[in-house]
Amino acid sequence: MGLLKLVIVDDEPILLEGLVKTYDWNGMGYEVVGFAQSGEQALKVIREKKPHVVLTDIRMKQISGLMVMEEIKKENPECQFVVLSAYRDFEYAKKACDLGAFAYLLKPIEDEKLQATMKDVGKICEDQIRNEEKYDRWERLLKKDGDGFLQVVVQKYVQNRLP
Repeated sequence: MGLLKLVIVDDEPILLEGLVKTYDWNGMGYEVVGFAQSGEQALKVIREKKPHVVLTDIRMKQISGLMVMEEIKKENPECQFVVLSAYRDFEYAKKACDLGAFAYLLKPIEDEKLQATMKDVGKICEDQIRNEEKYDRWERLLKKDGDGFLQVVVQKYVQNRLP
């Protein structure tokens, strides 16, 4: 499987540059396909690049990381979010979880924690991709030979090989 697409969002330019350049994203299985310094930019980049994972700061001016997540999850529920925060605020963490964040990491980020999180979220994305590919194959098969497919399913059911 190829590299997963990653977008990184942080409104602090130095932190954003550090996130983009400091880590070996390719080594973790990701290609950074875009980054943004605001929630507005993030929405545009995410919609354009359609990443598998978004690593986003939670608190930004005007449009927060939570607002970005809420908006994107409506359009693309498969997109995974890893939320970064300098705040140990339970309400932020709860809201992020309620919106479906994969993880909530505190700044400064511990390298091992980030790597473990990105590995775990990568597994989820790869499973989603495999399931989508499987679904596409079944759909093509069904369109190509619907009657033959139906006969096989009925036969397996009659033989009690299908639940």
